[in-house]
Amino acid sequence: MFVPVRLSLVALFVALSGGIAARAADCPAGTVLTVVTPRGAHCYDAAALAALAERRIATENDFVDGKVTFSGPGLLAVLKDAGAANTSDVEISAADGYAVAIPMEEIERYRPVLAMRADGEPIDHDMYGDLWLIYPMSDFPELRGEKWNGRLIWQVVKITAE
Repeated sequence: MFVPVRLSLVALFVALSGGIAARAADCPAGTVLTVVTPRGAHCYDAAALAALAERRIATENDFVDGKVTFSGPGLLAVLKDAGAANTSDVEISAADGYAVAIPMEEIERYRPVLAMRADGEPIDHDMYGDLWLIYPMSDFPELRGEKWNGRLIWQVVKITAE
């Protein structure tokens, strides 16, 4: 069962900052994810993301209790769909402005998922959703530790591949 560990300071910051960060100016209302490439912005609503091939990762991490099955489009599938799979690295940005650069070789090796669901239930928008970048931490012991916890980006709203 998916039981999120409450991160009250993050929730408070998001609430005080006005919630979800502004989307790219050229994306319509309802956009969940913006992928920025040298050729422009690619806007995805929940239905467009759900239409991409779903991946499932059953894993544990420091933010949930026990093993949880996360599902959603693979990050690599989203990048390919946006025409951004031939870059050396991407920057993943969260609603609160947190951002991490991730090398493409890491994405190809570990195949993280942009999770929309946890144990079949939509990820709570106010906690970790709409999109939470999840790595298969239980499958790769080297993915344990602070560096990798910092890669479990929740409330993902933008990917920049330039």
